Amino acid sequence: MVAVGGLTQSLEPAEWSSRGHWVDISTMAEGVRSTYVEGEEHPLIDPQPDKFPRDPWAVWSGTSFAAPQVAGAVAEVAQRQGVSPRAALDRLLAGGREVPNYGRAVRILPRT
Repeated sequence: MVAVGGLTQSLEPAEWSSRGHWVDISTMAEGVRSTYVEGEEHPLIDPQPDKFPRDPWAVWSGTSFAAPQVAGAVAEVAQRQGVSPRAALDRLLAGGREVPNYGRAVRILPRT
């Protein structure tokens, strides 16, 4: 099991992220460009609702956008270097810098 935290685009702690001595690794979780769904925002949520076409993109923030980056990076390192997932994680961790309560900070995606 790996505990993941979220960082800002500058790889600094995100105040809203899960954190603690148990977090192993963190990566950018603020302003992450990802897919969205077709449709229109509800006017009760946004008085000027946006409409999203087919196959849209949006910018998101949240620890849930950091965790799949770490999982994908572990899988990529394991496949490319022919190592176990645990060894791949160890290699990612070795390249990061320690951030108290956020584990090791690693950049996986570029800043947006």
